[in-house]
Amino acid sequence: MKRFLFITSTLLVALFVNAENKTFIREYTYQASESDSKISARTQALTEVKKLLLEELGVYVESYVNYTIESQGGHITKDFITNEIKQLSVGITETKILEEKWNGEQYYVRAEIVADPTDVVRKINQTLEKRQSDVVIDSLHILLNSMKQNVEVKNAEIEKLNQQLRTQTTTNQTQQQKVNDLNKQLSTLQTQLSKYRQEEQQLLSEIDRIKKNLQNITTKAVNNARVGMNTSEVIRVCGEPRQVSDFVDISWYNYGYIWLGFKNGILKGAETVEKFSGAYTEPSNYNNMLSR
Repeated sequence: MKRFLFITSTLLVALFVNAENKTFIREYTYQASESDSKISARTQALTEVKKLLLEELGVYVESYVNYTIESQGGHITKDFITNEIKQLSVGITETKILEEKWNGEQYYVRAEIVADPTDVVRKINQTLEKRQSDVVIDSLHILLNSMKQNVEVKNAEIEKLNQQLRTQTTTNQTQQQKVNDLNKQLSTLQTQLSKYRQEEQQLLSEIDRIKKNLQNITTKAVNNARVGMNTSEVIRVCGEPRQVSDFVDISWYNYGYIWLGFKNGILKGAETVEKFSGAYTEPSNYNNMLSR
């Protein structure tokens, strides 16, 4: 039984180039009820104006982000990206009250938020990158657990057949045909069990192979790449990159667990995949992992 793993990759690419903080200003008037006090009316007004501001921020960020949705089974969807933008906006923005008035019946509030849209994109990419870095091993472990369950079921079936065979051997010759049929079933189950065990071993080996391959690519890049090399020299000593992210004058080459950063075709530094945002960032802003 062949099993296939479908692996997808989703990366947000910000269209902001040297983006500056964006200011959003909205106002809201809350109509107080008979049970409302000044404090409760103010609370309701602030809640609604913040909601308006965050919705406007979310729409702005989403309109300036280029991304593709490639999913098998609906793991990553457009709704997921939209929700991530809204949730992260709440955590990284602060609402500033510009004006507020209370006339006893209505509470008016005018407020603003200032946010860095590039920072929102960077944090969403970190969430997606972690999910994608684990998807291969997680999928293989799911298959491995399924194989183990199948082995347990087959072992129980074999034991049941063995018990039936022990009972049938004490009967007369008229039961011999039934015994022969059971022997055939037993042989088939033993063949299936052997196949499941082989597939289990192949899955374990595949997990180790993926990890070793990524580590070997990373080690080769760290040992051979040097600050100051051009892109052709890096490819010659490190091999073709697994992925390339190009911006106006910045390029990032992926080698396993690290990204090599180039400015105008010259290697400037490297960063680990955990800290790499995928956005437009000068390589000099990253910790240097390579020797000169």
